[in-house]
Amino acid sequence: MADQSTPDTALARRLHQRILREWRATTLLLLALVFCLSWFADQTGISRLNHYIYDQLVDRAPLTTPSSDIVIVVIDESSIEELGFWPWRRTLHGQLLNQLGAARVVGFDLLFSESNPAYPHDEASLARAMEKHGRVTLPHVVDATGQVATGPVPVLKQAAAELGYINIDADSDGVLRSVMPYHKEQGSLSSMHFAAAMLRAGNNQSAAKRLLEQAPLPLNITWAGPPASFTMVPYHAVLHGHYPTTFFDHKYVLVGAWSAGLGDRFITPTSKGSTAMAGVEVLANVLNASIHDRWIRRPNTLVTALLALLPVFLAAVLCRRLSPQRAFGLCVAIIGGTLALSAGIFLSLLWWWPPAASLVGCALAYPVWSWRSQHAALNHVNAELELLQAEQPADTHRVSTTTKGQTKQSTLAAGIEQLHRTIERTRQARQRLEAMLRFLSHDMRAPLNAILAVCHMAREQQQSARQSHEPEAVSTALPQLERYAGQTLELVDGLVDLGRAEANKLSLVPVDLVDQLIQCCDDI
Repeated sequence: MADQSTPDTALARRLHQRILREWRATTLLLLALVFCLSWFADQTGISRLNHYIYDQLVDRAPLTTPSSDIVIVVIDESSIEELGFWPWRRTLHGQLLNQLGAARVVGFDLLFSESNPAYPHDEASLARAMEKHGRVTLPHVVDATGQVATGPVPVLKQAAAELGYINIDADSDGVLRSVMPYHKEQGSLSSMHFAAAMLRAGNNQSAAKRLLEQAPLPLNITWAGPPASFTMVPYHAVLHGHYPTTFFDHKYVLVGAWSAGLGDRFITPTSKGSTAMAGVEVLANVLNASIHDRWIRRPNTLVTALLALLPVFLAAVLCRRLSPQRAFGLCVAIIGGTLALSAGIFLSLLWWWPPAASLVGCALAYPVWSWRSQHAALNHVNAELELLQAEQPADTHRVSTTTKGQTKQSTLAAGIEQLHRTIERTRQARQRLEAMLRFLSHDMRAPLNAILAVCHMAREQQQSARQSHEPEAVSTALPQLERYAGQTLELVDGLVDLGRAEANKLSLVPVDLVDQLIQCCDDI
């Protein structure tokens, strides 16, 4: 069946198809970009925006409270001043254990990796105190494969109830946010975290099992607050018996360095300014999260990247279907909604979905689509300009200042302006055509009708006067026929001259109007 669509319908269909192709290409490009930004967040630097949003949420919303069952015995400045320079003899640690006999478990955040040759019997003394207590956890350091790289001396290792690693790896920006619950080697548990070791040594098997059953992914820590949020007591005060043994009854006791320049310190999301958190308090936060099973969980990389595509696709759909003003407003709303959704599920469900890739994609959706839609519209306008100028009659080409090489415009505004000029020239040509038709229908029909009337009259005269002389009748009609035919010829010649004049390019030269007026007056 032949296509019965009008030219305007065909033009609208071509523009719709062009816009649709541009939208599909733009949407696929945005989705691919967002997927790559989310998948390679650390390499592309987009993770910095995620970290900033995450830290603001953690710092402004209390995710958990410090447990009263956790006590930190700190090696602070006052203890060093009281007991002498660090490191202390290991017999002091044995004496400290005697004061902590009622504790549920004692964990030393101290690496006893080397023997002191000046006091060769101190390790044995500390080992006896550890065996007497029976619930002491010692740390070691593991490498990337989970193998022990640095651990306590053999006598202390054998006396410890449990061993756990204290490795803590900060993110790419130097801020500590997560911890690995365990390391695996060839499918079997090779080393567990120090917190899990303390739970097992303290006979809290259910909490230890929950922690060790977590997927082998980093667990984001629910911080109990800024540094110094847990109960802390000086080492020397406990050693000298300033705290009764009942104070530590059924408590998880951590022993570690707190003094400036002694031990490791980390920047956390709850750190205020340059205040860093001591490693022993980081372990206390991990232990607190393990006891209450409150972790900030996050999906794997693939799920995160796929979820990041949804807001961007919604923004792309709205950009195509709505007006530019409404599309811009809704894109801004989608950005705010995405951020609010991420914050909402974080605070209510402790589930962290990094929104930075989606935010970037939604921010790019409106300008990129505006660029491509304007490009498609400009190409369509230029194509229609070429068709219109090719269909224009000769006189419109003569008066047009646009050459063939200048048909295509580089901006949409210029293209629309040129299209309007071309349409105006087409309208003028149509008006001239209508005027020509009116002229043909009136001025040229008059002499032709007169000629026909004279012929009819001459025929009637011949029929009514068959006896009269025929040449005389013909001679009476001939002057009239000649006059009317001459008028018709003059009109035709005028049309031909007008067509020739309009077909030729005008050569504009300066003239003297006075001479022209004098010549016109002489002619008249």
